[in-house]
Amino acid sequence: MNFLKENKFFIILIYINIIFIVALTKICYKIENFNYLFITMLYLIGILFYWCFSSVKSKLMKTIIILLLVGSVVVYCFLNFNYVKAVFLKQIIDNFNFINGLVAKAMPTDFANFKPIFIMILPIITIITISLSSKGFPNSVLVLNLALIVTLWYLGYTEEIKITLFYYVLITLSTYCINSFIINTKKLSKKGIKIEIQSYKIFIYTIIVSLMIAGVSNILPQNYSGKYSSELQSKFYNKFVNSSETQQEMGKKYKYDLSFSGYDNNKKKLGGPIVLNKLTAFKVNSEKPYYLRGTVKEVYDGFSWSQDEKKYKVKKSKEEVVSQDKFYKSYSELNQVIKIIPQELNTSTIFTPSLPYNAEITKGYIYYDDIPTLISNEVLVSPYSVYFYSLNYEGQQLLKNNTDKVNEVSGVYYSENYKKYLQLPDNISSRTYDLVYNLVKGKKNNFEKVNAIRDYLNKNYPYTLKVSQVPEGQEFLDYFLFTEKKGYCTYFATAETIMCRIAGIPARYVEGFNMSNEKDGDGLYVVRNENAHAWSEVLYMDSAEKGMWYTVDAVPNAVEVIHNEEEADKIKTGNTPGIDLGSNKNDPSKRPSSNANQIGENKANGITIPPVILKIIYILIIIIAINISAVLYFNIKRKLMLNNKSSIPIYKYSLSRLETIGYRNSEFAPDSNIINTMDESLAEKVKAVSVLAYREYYGQKEPKEFDKKAYYSFIENRIKINQSKLEYYIKKYYYFKKMSLLKNKVVVLYKKIKQY
Repeated sequence: MNFLKENKFFIILIYINIIFIVALTKICYKIENFNYLFITMLYLIGILFYWCFSSVKSKLMKTIIILLLVGSVVVYCFLNFNYVKAVFLKQIIDNFNFINGLVAKAMPTDFANFKPIFIMILPIITIITISLSSKGFPNSVLVLNLALIVTLWYLGYTEEIKITLFYYVLITLSTYCINSFIINTKKLSKKGIKIEIQSYKIFIYTIIVSLMIAGVSNILPQNYSGKYSSELQSKFYNKFVNSSETQQEMGKKYKYDLSFSGYDNNKKKLGGPIVLNKLTAFKVNSEKPYYLRGTVKEVYDGFSWSQDEKKYKVKKSKEEVVSQDKFYKSYSELNQVIKIIPQELNTSTIFTPSLPYNAEITKGYIYYDDIPTLISNEVLVSPYSVYFYSLNYEGQQLLKNNTDKVNEVSGVYYSENYKKYLQLPDNISSRTYDLVYNLVKGKKNNFEKVNAIRDYLNKNYPYTLKVSQVPEGQEFLDYFLFTEKKGYCTYFATAETIMCRIAGIPARYVEGFNMSNEKDGDGLYVVRNENAHAWSEVLYMDSAEKGMWYTVDAVPNAVEVIHNEEEADKIKTGNTPGIDLGSNKNDPSKRPSSNANQIGENKANGITIPPVILKIIYILIIIIAINISAVLYFNIKRKLMLNNKSSIPIYKYSLSRLETIGYRNSEFAPDSNIINTMDESLAEKVKAVSVLAYREYYGQKEPKEFDKKAYYSFIENRIKINQSKLEYYIKKYYYFKKMSLLKNKVVVLYKKIKQY
C-alpha cells in the first residue's frame, strides 16, 4: 500500500489529464458511443502493472522481468510474424486510415475504431507518466497535453480547442502547482525540515486561483490575429529559400496543382482513391462564383499531365498581362474585379478567372506566362485583387446557341499555331479513337462535337472519389473509359481534353477551383479544398483575329455529388462506421478492409503505407528489440560480475574493454607486456587487480575483497574520455572481439555458398 500512499496525488492528477486528452480527442474527431469506463480500465491496468513492477525491489530481478517480457514479445512476433503483421495492419493501420477518411469528410467516427489504438497507447502512456512522476518528473503529462493541443491546433481544430481552453488552463495550472508543492515537500522532508502547512488548504487555494485565471483566459478575445501575422507567416514560408535562386524560381516552387488540396501528388501517374478535406483554401469577394484557373497543362503521356517549360515575364506596375492569343479580347467586355483572401492554402499561384489582365498583391513581384497564368515570387498570405474581362453578349450567345452560322478556321491553322494543344501520345488505344469518331460523326461544327463528348461523359460515367488504383503500365484514359467507368475531376478533364484533341479540336487541361455558392457571415464566398477541380479549356476561332478559349466541364456539380455520396455513406453505416473487434466479421460497413493479407495495397481513404515502409518499420522494431536485449544482457552480466567474490571476471572484463582504446595484447604474451604500455595511473590500477586475479587463479588462494564498483567506474571513465559517445556505447554493449569473429565466419560461409 506504500505505493498508493506515496503516489495517490500523482495518480489522480495524471488520470484527470488523460481524461482531458481523450475528451479533447472525442470532440475533435466527433467520436460517438464514447466509453469513459473503458478508458478508466486501461488507465488502471497501466497503474496496476507499474505497481506490481515497482514492488520488486531487486534491480536484477527487474532487469530479468523486462528481459523476459521483451524476449517473449520478440519471440512471439517472430514465430507468428504474418499473424502479428496482419493484426497490426487491420486493427491499427486500417483503423487509422478509416478514421482519417471519415474526418476528412467531416463525418462522425465511432469509439470502436479507436479501441485498438487506445489499447496500445494508453497503458504505455500511463506507465511512463507515473514512472516519471515517482522519479521526480511529475509534469511530464503536461508536456503530453501541450503537444496534443499544438498538434490539433495546426491540424485545424482551432474552434474545438477554444471550447476546451478553460478546462486546459484550469487542469494545467492546478496540476503544475500541486505537483510542485508535493515535490518540494518531499525534498524538505528528506532534509529533516518539518512541514506545518496543511496540504488540503494549499490544494483549495491552488484550485481557486486556477479557476480565476482560467476564467479570465476564457473571456479574452480569441478571434483577432496579430497585426503582423501575415508578414510573419510570409517570412516563415520564404525563410529557407536558396539565396542563389531567382525570384521566379522561388515562386515556381509553390505553384499550385491539385496535390495542394489533397489529390495524389504522384506526378507520373493519374488516378487512384483520394479523400478531400473541407479546410478553407481562401475566400473571395465577388458578384458570383467563377472557375478560378491555377495551372494549365498541355502535355499528356498516357499516364499523367505535365507542363511545357513556362517562360514567365515580370509584370511591371500598371502593366496589363497579355495573352499569346491575338484574339483574347475579341469576345470580352467590361473589366471586372474580384478580391481573394488566402486562408489555409499555401501557394504562390494567383488564381484568376479565364481572362485576367491585371493583379495587385501587397508584397513581392508578379510573373505571368503567355496563357496567362500568374504567380508571385512568394507564398501569398495577404489578400490580393484580380482584374479580368467578362464574356460579352456575342460570346455568351455563341456558347449558348451553337448555331449553324458558326464560322471556324481550318484544322491546318490549328496544327501550325496550336500544335501543343493537339498533342497526343502514341499509347492511346484504337478503341478510344473509335469511340470519339462515333460520337462526333455527323456533327456540324466543333461546338456540337465538344458538347457531344461532354454529354457522353456526364451521362455514362458516375462521379466518385472511390476508385481503384490504375494498374502499372495501363494507359489512363483507356482504363477510365472501358474498365473503371467512374472517376473524379481529373478523369473527366483528361477524357474531355484528349477526346477533343482526337476530334481535331485544340484543348488544354486546367487545374484550379470551381467556386460554390457557400458564403460566410460577411458575404464572402468560401472556397474549400473540396472545391479544387480540373476541367478543360477548348479553343474556338472565327479567324486569326477573332476567337476564344472557353470552359468545358463534364462534371460542374462535382462537390454536390461528393456531398450526396457522403450522405449516402452516413445512411448506409447508420452513423456508426466503426469496427467491433470480434462481432462484425461479416459486416463490411462496420469496418475497413477485412483482407489482412493485402499488405501491398495498404491504401485506404487517402493514406498510403507502401510495403517498403512497412518493412522499414519491422526492421526498426527488430533493431530496437535487439538493442534493448543487448543492454539488458550487459546489465545482468555487469551485476553478476560486480557481485562475484572472484576478481577474475572483472579483470578479464577490464582487459577486453581496454582493447577498444588500443591496448591489445597477443594471446601468447603475458598481460604485463600490455600493462607496461599504459600510462602510470591506469597501469597502477590494472596491475593491482591483475595481482589479485593471478593470486587467485595460479595460487589457488581465496578471493580477496576490493572495491569492484570503483574499479569498474575508473575503467569506464578512462575509455569514455578516449572515445566518442557513439563509439563508446556501441563497443560497450556489443563485444567487438566476438563480433569480428562472427563476421569473419559469416563471410567465409557466404563465399562457400556463392561457389555452389
